[in-house]
Amino acid sequence: MTMSDDDEKGLILDQKGNLLPPPPRNRRIPLNTSREVRREMARVYSDMRHGMIETSDGSKLIYALTQINAVIQTSDLEARLEALESNQTTGGA
Repeated sequence: MTMSDDDEKGLILDQKGNLLPPPPRNRRIPLNTSREVRREMARVYSDMRHGMIETSDGSKLIYALTQINAVIQTSDLEARLEALESNQTTGGA
């Protein structure tokens, strides 16, 4: 990939001077639930399978997503446990 005067306009050319598509815009990826994390893992996997991202980069992203999912699951379990304990102390069933 080479830089040219067109780069000032946001255009990027490859080594042969062909115009490359603009890089994807950074999008906010919702990762608040295990389902959202699973969807993002599937996207990353698909991108790796189709050669859109390097396997080494995708593996790092999958690892980070796995850690995020573990935190979500732990938080969910904590909330459930607190609700059960609260229910017991207030005389609930």
